[in-house]
Amino acid sequence: MIIRLFAAVCLLAVISCGKTSISSKPRVGGASGLLKSLTQVVTSGNQNDSIVTTFTYDSQNRVITQITVSHSGGSISGSNTTTYSYFADSVIQNTTGLTIVTYYLNSNGYRASDNSGDKWTYNVNGYLMSAALANSASTYTYNASNQLATQTNVTSVATTTDTYTYPANPIGSGGSSWQIGKSTGALWTTDIQVKNGVTTTFTYTYSTDSKNRLSEETTVSSAASSSQVVTYYAYY
Repeated sequence: MIIRLFAAVCLLAVISCGKTSISSKPRVGGASGLLKSLTQVVTSGNQNDSIVTTFTYDSQNRVITQITVSHSGGSISGSNTTTYSYFADSVIQNTTGLTIVTYYLNSNGYRASDNSGDKWTYNVNGYLMSAALANSASTYTYNASNQLATQTNVTSVATTTDTYTYPANPIGSGGSSWQIGKSTGALWTTDIQVKNGVTTTFTYTYSTDSKNRLSEETTVSSAASSSQVVTYYAYY
């Protein structure tokens, strides 16, 4: 089962209009203000897990501190703090217990490489086209609406290709660089995943809260008998 968690478990990135990149001024938040806290509750069978992420900002509304606390079965299972330092052509990311990473930015402010030798490339519209990392290589394609169409990831043990489709009539309102608050026009409804020749189909449905913000995501896998529900609670 796929859990589409946000920057809480990934590199904090500016993700807007389908673009995946790290900017010299990454922000999270929408029309209602800067996002202060996001809680993701993952329910699968009888298990309830959650991730709580809180943020602080500098005077330019750039994220400077991101604190993530994971809970499994009601108990804290992990916690880390990430800080960001901004420079004209680089961003330094320092996460508890991990090696400090320096991202070098291209002329558009997107991460182009890091101090580990990882590299990212983009098309003329600024959309991520490839990621060459230490243990994997990924390529991306987009449809006419600039939505992610395919993602292929190659490692030493597996080649995985995901093909995405999107809702014809998106629900929810836009305006946030986190999925919470976004229209589902930016989120896929099906993910057909082929991994080493084995095909699995993930189907997604969504609902919104009273403010027309995305609030719940349900995933059903063709390879599993149970569904997974992720509920989002945001505080701005």
